[in-house]
Amino acid sequence: MNENELKGAVTGIRGSVESAAGLVSGDPALEARGAVHRIAGKVQSAVGKFQDALGHGAGQASDTVGKLGDQGAERASRFADQAQDLYDRASRRAQDVAEAVEPFVRDRPYAALAIAAGVGLILGLLIAN
Repeated sequence: MNENELKGAVTGIRGSVESAAGLVSGDPALEARGAVHRIAGKVQSAVGKFQDALGHGAGQASDTVGKLGDQGAERASRFADQAQDLYDRASRRAQDVAEAVEPFVRDRPYAALAIAAGVGLILGLLIAN
């Protein structure tokens, strides 16, 4: 087992733990981030296995492939971080909107229900076409 296989296994385990934590806590962003890390771990492990298959005679090619595996895992991790940031911002924005709308719904529940039904009807018509 070479360095990339080991790093890939660790990244995959990390992803599995994150996915399980996201599932248990009801956090879809954490669950998705874990899935990305699991995939990145599998890719890096595959790179390590490929390096082993190349053998010692192709050391430079093996090093290049290893660097590519590291870059792929790093990019997947950055993608997961960006997805988490976007989810956090969207969640905060949704919370702000909910707090702004709450007094209207509390004061005028029937009007709020009529508006929601109208929006639902329009969206349904748009999606159907």
